[in-house]
Amino acid sequence: MAINDEVGINDEVGIDGTDSPGKALELGPVKLHIDSLTVIDIEPDEDNKEYLFDGKDKVKAVIIDMQVENTSDDDIEFYPNQSILVTDTGEQVESDMLLMGEAGGEFFGKVKKEGQTWWILKDSEKDIKTIKMIISPPHSADEWEDLAEEKRLEFEVLSFEEAKKRDGE
Repeated sequence: MAINDEVGINDEVGIDGTDSPGKALELGPVKLHIDSLTVIDIEPDEDNKEYLFDGKDKVKAVIIDMQVENTSDDDIEFYPNQSILVTDTGEQVESDMLLMGEAGGEFFGKVKKEGQTWWILKDSEKDIKTIKMIISPPHSADEWEDLAEEKRLEFEVLSFEEAKKRDGE
């Protein structure tokens, strides 16, 4: 059960508090669309509390919806769903393996994938104002050669009300 939602804003990927479509990031032969970043406080039900959330009564999670497209005929590997997140509160977290969407992995030629990935934060009480997403570059499947540079995105975290106000400006 969600009890509080906030959204991430980043102009580079087109998440700006409006309903306008996002912008693709081009990382070598890969197009990465980050459709949304949400920070959510959750009080998990009993079934999921032990299995997914280490028995915690309340957790804070960052949820990112993304789409990935390999635009080349070459086989590549790319794992945006394993990006590292760093918050302004000093946390550095990796995505949860059980809650990792299908947006990453091996891409055998011109393939599209999409999915939702969760990062569970250790501290559920601190208010987050910014999140940095560190995305490792895609690499060739056979030679492990990087096909782009590492990408770092900074997201400002706003309440839905703050995002709506910004949308009206």
